[in-house]
Amino acid sequence: MRRTVLVGKTNAVPLPAIWEIGSLTAQQVFELMLGVPGGFRSEAEARAAYAAHREQLIDATNPGARPVAFWKYEPAVPQGLRDNPEPADFDDLDRLIAAEELLEKKRVEWLLHNREYWKPGESEELFRWILNIREQNLRWFERK
Repeated sequence: MRRTVLVGKTNAVPLPAIWEIGSLTAQQVFELMLGVPGGFRSEAEARAAYAAHREQLIDATNPGARPVAFWKYEPAVPQGLRDNPEPADFDDLDRLIAAEELLEKKRVEWLLHNREYWKPGESEELFRWILNIREQNLRWFERK
């Protein structure tokens, strides 16, 4: 039986099969993959779950991407790449999205230069292609 995750107060949405990871609940997977809080009682519990299921969580992401927990809990990740921008820190949506794009660009640059964190099938060409898209997105926000 496919697991579901509660969205809002009443809507249950099937968890993508690729995200059915070990004994983790759907809410725990959503927290580790997307940063949606509510799956764990503490930060220590979330960190331990990431460590236990690290490879499966990373494998469940698209090439060139990593789960939110990767950026939060991998010891080698620089502090400036760990936290997503807080919506409350921005006075409009465009600035928030631009800050998220800039962070994602920096994360891809970090992955490009840290091959030991590459997944099978990832390449310099892939990361440079993703960087180009992020740079185009940032230029669009600069023109607004």
